[in-house]
Amino acid sequence: IIENDKIPNLQSADYRDHLASLSETLIENPTIKLVKVDSKITGYLNEVFNRIISNNELLLKRETEFKPRFFIIDSEVPFIFSLPKNQFFLSKGLIKKYFKNESLLIAALTYEIIKSKREIYYKSKIIPAFQLK
Repeated sequence: IIENDKIPNLQSADYRDHLASLSETLIENPTIKLVKVDSKITGYLNEVFNRIISNNELLLKRETEFKPRFFIIDSEVPFIFSLPKNQFFLSKGLIKKYFKNESLLIAALTYEIIKSKREIYYKSKIIPAFQLK
């Protein structure tokens, strides 16, 4: 058993960086197919992102350190999630089935932007336990 004072003290940035790095694993996974997004769609999503930030400036600070990145996953299962450093993942199924107008996109994206910018993710320390023989 490890005593609490022996566990490394991780900072919030450590958790953020670790979670953010999971996007590369996801993107490079050969079983995950991404939809090619052209510059027009990327520009539109960036404009929506900036509009949400500017309309919620008391809650969300504008920072230029992490540019927003949007990934559309080729899946019929509707889902949306974010990772720190302004990384957003939407499924093709979500867009086709539920985003009938821009207001629905903005509502779903606002929640994920808040999570990403405020770093509201579950954090835990997992220490493997095993017995020595």
